[in-house]
Amino acid sequence: MTPEPDSRTVTSGVKPRFALTRGSGISMSPELCQKVRFKKSICRRCEEICPEKAISLDPGPQISDLCSGCGLCVRACPTEVFESELYPDGYLLDRVTSHLDSPEGTGNGRKLSIYCQRAERPSTGAVGVPCLGIVGEDVLFGAALAGFEEVILITGSCERCHLKPAENLIRRSTSRARALATGTGLGEVSFTTEEREKERYTPVGRREMLDGITNRLRTSARTIASEKGTRVRERVQTEPGLNRNNGAGGSPG
Repeated sequence: MTPEPDSRTVTSGVKPRFALTRGSGISMSPELCQKVRFKKSICRRCEEICPEKAISLDPGPQISDLCSGCGLCVRACPTEVFESELYPDGYLLDRVTSHLDSPEGTGNGRKLSIYCQRAERPSTGAVGVPCLGIVGEDVLFGAALAGFEEVILITGSCERCHLKPAENLIRRSTSRARALATGTGLGEVSFTTEEREKERYTPVGRREMLDGITNRLRTSARTIASEKGTRVRERVQTEPGLNRNNGAGGSPG
């Protein structure tokens, strides 16, 4: 796969610091990988969590055509090598905060539900994603900063899902969001997880998933960051204690 330049840097007229390579909706910055920077590193988190076995790490991170764009590698990587083009935090935050202005969001006790493709869809105040593993602590804590008092993550049966490795990521994200909320005086916000398997759930095949990804990539809305989502994300990044290197929300080294 031929590396592509970082368009955000190229358009500014500055020479790119490193190139980005792309899988199915996943951008990758190999230079940030621990295996690239430190020869003795034993980190293989992305490779181990990938349900499609699409990632290899010898000598550095590479994504094969098996990639379905699920985004679990994005959350698993401690050095942010991977980035989802389909579900970046800014986009998720925009979808989350949009419910604050809706009748169902304001009239439902400021309760937000985020559910996966296997889960039963809540009747009100809900945001759907393919897998809850792509929802990080920044998004959950951003929901608390935006004004939600209760955030519920609704899963299907992770045990029967091919994205089962996401289960640990979900627990980690909720735990970190809870710690961030407590540390910044928002301890009254509730973060919980519930299992509600959708009746007669039909698994989405790899082809259908890839077709959906292609359609999303063709939609210009996927390339535009919402002003509202951006504001919340900036608040998350600038709040004291949220620096990834110093705060409770940081990724493990």
